[in-house]
Amino acid sequence: MENFYMLDNLPSMIFIVDETGKCKYFNKAWIEYTGKELTEEIGTGFMKQIHPDDLDKCLKYFNEQTLKKIAFEMNFRLINKENQYHMIKSVCTPLFYNNKYMGYIGSCIDVQNILDAETKNKQFFEAIQQNPASIVITDVNGNIEYVNPRFTEVTGYSKEEILGKNPRLLKSGLHDKAFYENLWNTINSGKTWRGNFHNKKKNGEIYIEDASISPIFLDEKIKYFVAIKLDITESVKKEELLKQRNIELEKINKLTIDRELKMIELKKEIKQLKEKLEQIRKND
Repeated sequence: MENFYMLDNLPSMIFIVDETGKCKYFNKAWIEYTGKELTEEIGTGFMKQIHPDDLDKCLKYFNEQTLKKIAFEMNFRLINKENQYHMIKSVCTPLFYNNKYMGYIGSCIDVQNILDAETKNKQFFEAIQQNPASIVITDVNGNIEYVNPRFTEVTGYSKEEILGKNPRLLKSGLHDKAFYENLWNTINSGKTWRGNFHNKKKNGEIYIEDASISPIFLDEKIKYFVAIKLDITESVKKEELLKQRNIELEKINKLTIDRELKMIELKKEIKQLKEKLEQIRKND
């Protein structure tokens, strides 16, 4: 086994198991990762670093595969020198010398960061999928590459109908050319455009969206645009209804005030008339 000590210079964690299944060697990368002494790991000592929930199934799988004397992969959680369990991916390959089975060599890497990144990506994707706003991603030419479920719910278009199409499909005809020129000039300059759309659903119904459209940069170049749009049709209708009611109330209030003023003026005239009549009677 002395010849395998050259593996100390490899960045991957390496272990060697002899034909009896006992670990005879761990390279420098393994020792640095676990923070243990080589004497602590040799034999079965390394098992103390494997997560208790993974140990039995890991050993069972390892023994099953080594009996077949074929290469295999396995994942397990290993505690590091910071006392944290990280997921390890191990690739194990059988060793032969003059056709005689000599054991296994395993190469291990810490994949926890990859798993964490995958988890974050999944969480981010789910957040987009379940977002109450319509989210649309297009290429630089405006061709749609992604829409979330809310978009299909609002517009009536299925994902299959809309992918590859241009958002102009939603145009209502209520915005002029200058409106869209301003939008494209803004986002192509690397800025975020914000405003309201009067768009048209698949069934022809007009709806209003409060939208923001931003460029997505890759390698310092605009590669995509992302639009986040909230259907505000009902709130706009309620706002318009409230404005109309306020106008009507103002009219009613004005009529009421005018009537009150006229009543006051009339009472004043009546009072003045009574005073004149009283003065006439006194003079007679």
